[in-house]
Amino acid sequence: MSALPTDPIRREHRHLQPHLEELEAAATEVGQWDKAAASERLPHIVDFLETHLIPHARAEEEILYPAVDEAMRAPDATATMRVDHDEIAVRVGRCGRASPPPSTTGPSNRPR
Repeated sequence: MSALPTDPIRREHRHLQPHLEELEAAATEVGQWDKAAASERLPHIVDFLETHLIPHARAEEEILYPAVDEAMRAPDATATMRVDHDEIAVRVGRCGRASPPPSTTGPSNRPR
């Protein structure tokens, strides 16, 4: 079977999936966090978003989206997805400014 141009992004999606599931679990639990839990968990979530998810989204914009636009013969076919990525980055930035930096001695940068 020959490699597809989308294989690297598909591999990265498989790698990100468990982290996104952990992020979803954190989102459903956040209303039950006390201040200590939020102070401990939020920095790691923001770190994951800033260092993994946003760079992944930007790579899609640079590599995948131009190919999609070309294949669809529609230069703006992915415009709304780019806008979504921009809004996600804005909101992650807000969370980052509201969150202390992650502990360098604590758990990994994965959402918990």
